[in-house]
Amino acid sequence: MAEEINHLSDAGAFLDAADGRPDTRDLEDVRVSAYGNLNIQGTPYDLRAPAVPPCCDDFDRFIEPGIRDLVLLLVRRWGLLTYTSCEGHRYPPQAGLGPQLPHVGWIVRSQRDASVTAELAASARSLSPRLEVLRLVAVVRDRALDTDDGPLDAAELALLPLAPILLQHVFEHREEAMRLIVAALEDR
Repeated sequence: MAEEINHLSDAGAFLDAADGRPDTRDLEDVRVSAYGNLNIQGTPYDLRAPAVPPCCDDFDRFIEPGIRDLVLLLVRRWGLLTYTSCEGHRYPPQAGLGPQLPHVGWIVRSQRDASVTAELAASARSLSPRLEVLRLVAVVRDRALDTDDGPLDAAELALLPLAPILLQHVFEHREEAMRLIVAALEDR
């Protein structure tokens, strides 16, 4: 699970748009890298992408396909405001990059969001044994999202290996695990 602090530029406009007010930002388009990363430059090195609120007409277009069903479930079924996601990427050794593990992050703006996150964390704990060599982790991190207006609390749901030596299993079992996770969370 990532410990770094994410940064959300123009968070006020993002939050306003999420609350139904007009989005005055000029959203940059995303490009796809050779490894499937969606970001502004279309490279595996650039982690910058526009923060698109779920109410945006083409919200789905800004989500990587391997994590899209989970993001849409968290937004539509659980009412969470996501700001980041990644389907997970592994790179060849010559790229000089470490793997990015599958995850979804959302802003915890209310007690309701905190309660939903606690329920998702319980679901993650109960679901993890069914994922065999993987585990699903949900955690709230205080002040984990840096914005121009100050930090916000955020939560993250991530698919992790049971041990670092099993890292390759994340990518070998990712699609199957995502189907299982989405099905389990739909039933809750």
